[in-house]
Amino acid sequence: MKITDMPWFNRPGARLKKKGASYLNDAELLALILGKGTNGENVIDLSHRLINTFTSTGHSRVMFILFGCILGFLDYCFSHLQVLH
Repeated sequence: MKITDMPWFNRPGARLKKKGASYLNDAELLALILGKGTNGENVIDLSHRLINTFTSTGHSRVMFILFGCILGFLDYCFSHLQVLH
């Protein structure tokens, strides 16, 4: 399903604005960073695939925390910094 086919209130961007980054899963956060998918693969499916690819390295969680900090999702960043300790 394309993001544009979702009800506007269920789209990751709308949920980010309404509730904050802590209410989105990693794939939804990455989807917002990527912005669009590829032909035949929507951005959320692409995000899931990328996460599954990099999960085996053990670095994916750190990557998302850093992306959150860089992009200004401070509530997400601060709430997950304890994961690193």
